[in-house]
Amino acid sequence: SSSSSFLFSVEMSDALIWELTKDNTCFMHKRNGRTSRTGAVRFSRERGNLMNLSTFKYSGLANDKAVDVALDGDKIVMGTRARGSTRGSAFRDQSLNHGFRRSVASIKKQTVGNAYRRDLRNASLARYNRAKSVSKVRKSVKKGAEVKRCRNVRA
Repeated sequence: SSSSSFLFSVEMSDALIWELTKDNTCFMHKRNGRTSRTGAVRFSRERGNLMNLSTFKYSGLANDKAVDVALDGDKIVMGTRARGSTRGSAFRDQSLNHGFRRSVASIKKQTVGNAYRRDLRNASLARYNRAKSVSKVRKSVKKGAEVKRCRNVRA
């Protein structure tokens, strides 16, 4: 008898996917706190997670509607999950290299204007701002932060 493998596409709710993946994914990074009171912090590095926190709100795996702002080489790209796509595979990318005001307006239009994810507006704008400053440092337009030195050491 020949064994055949079939691929099944199963629709699951966002909450069910979060319950299955919240404790153990390959994107999870756990960091211990400094004291026993602070506890451990869980970060997550999947695409679509704007804050890199392992929470349902920011998860790029568990949410059907996910927004991602990232630095791709020397370009800043905003990705939104395409409709009807499989989880984690298809993000529709849009370049954000038009200037600061136009890019901010584009982010607001995609998140709030289209009623896509209103709750991610501030997080996506903060992520864009950080990516913009990092790209300026990479292009040597702006200098990076200076390293602090001891008072007694003379350079």
